[in-house]
Amino acid sequence: AVQVFQATSMERAALNREAQLLSELTEWLQSCKSMKELYDMVADFLSKLLPDCPGSLYIYAHSRDVLEGVGSWNGDQAVAAMHPDDCWGLRRGRTYTYGQSEFDVRCSHVESGSAAHYCCIPILAHGETIGLLHIDLSKGCDETANEACGSSIANQKKLALLCAEQISLAIANAKLPDELQDQSIRAALTGRYTRRYALE
Repeated sequence: AVQVFQATSMERAALNREAQLLSELTEWLQSCKSMKELYDMVADFLSKLLPDCPGSLYIYAHSRDVLEGVGSWNGDQAVAAMHPDDCWGLRRGRTYTYGQSEFDVRCSHVESGSAAHYCCIPILAHGETIGLLHIDLSKGCDETANEACGSSIANQKKLALLCAEQISLAIANAKLPDELQDQSIRAALTGRYTRRYALE
């Protein structure tokens, strides 16, 4: 009974810490003034929130034909740029977890043999995919303890999904002033600069 109580209290303490960090993440992200500041803050927070999970954040370039690596944490090596077709999560339009099914296909942007379990979470804002959150779930997972490993992966994946929601809102909010500025100085039909741009 004492062991069960200790395990329960440790789980509650971990959940409380995660909830507090998520709350702080939301507050800090809403205060960011630039995209670089936002990306650096995401990397710092996720390194603390998911200490056993290396990961990377990718954002669509303006041309929408490639995703640029804008941040990584816990020793993950993000590629500088990747094609949207390199990720099964982006191609299927939903979260893709590698290593949990009998039939899995590795994403092209993940090196062969580098991660036994990983998760690719498309970041959506206003009905549009704006990026990708890649999380390596295999670090610290012992293959002999399959049940504990599965539970740990499920918890980390759930936390990563919550983080992706907060990140998507923050990126959409940070991009909004730039989009409004662009709309105010360009004609909607032709895309050319307007008189307002010339006056500025």
